[in-house]
Amino acid sequence: MLKITELQNALLSISRNLSDGNQLVWSFAKTRKAYDDVKEKFKDAGKPKDSVAFEAARNYVLGEIAAQDPIADLVAFAIHKKIDSLNQSVFNNPEKLDELLAAYKAKCERGVDMAITWNGLMRSYFEANPVNTSNRYIFEQSQEKIRRFLNDTWDQVKKSTEFKLTWMSSIDENLDLLSSEPCNKYARYWFEGNDRLILKVSSEIQIPSASWFWEKLFISCVQHVVNLEDQ
Repeated sequence: MLKITELQNALLSISRNLSDGNQLVWSFAKTRKAYDDVKEKFKDAGKPKDSVAFEAARNYVLGEIAAQDPIADLVAFAIHKKIDSLNQSVFNNPEKLDELLAAYKAKCERGVDMAITWNGLMRSYFEANPVNTSNRYIFEQSQEKIRRFLNDTWDQVKKSTEFKLTWMSSIDENLDLLSSEPCNKYARYWFEGNDRLILKVSSEIQIPSASWFWEKLFISCVQHVVNLEDQ
């Protein structure tokens, strides 16, 4: 989890690099480097080790921990991990997924800081790949449940957290990503030559190359062409 002392030490180190004695020598290049250093160092702030998240997901699926347990917050980062003994994951177990999302939502409504857990679930949402599922119906159903949770709880998550990281600003500026039509706007951007914006957004919130998002974006681009031809 994010350690405040580490952040303070990182900022002090950067400040010393920018300083010349007691005189700060600010320049665009140095300021940009400072920003990039902080962003790179803390882009995964709060993200648990994969093995720890997997263990939490395993214990949750096996019924050894409840969705309300604090350790279950880590499951958000590993909902796609299959438990070998059961050949299933939280994602493809509707009952377990519903229970987990309900517990997370209750915490959000109580004002618990759920930014890290929310980020983990958002990453899992965009990491999903329909190619890796044997049941497309369950895939779509689970994705929609997660999307609704992310969309419905975003304002509560923002109000309850002390920090505002880069990915949070990116979500705020691109709330369409949490809508039922997440790619329509970006398809228009693509045809208008603003592909760099799409790549910037995907980098800031870490949408992997195998994500469902790119398939959906392609379909939206095709639909955009069809609509133009009909006009």
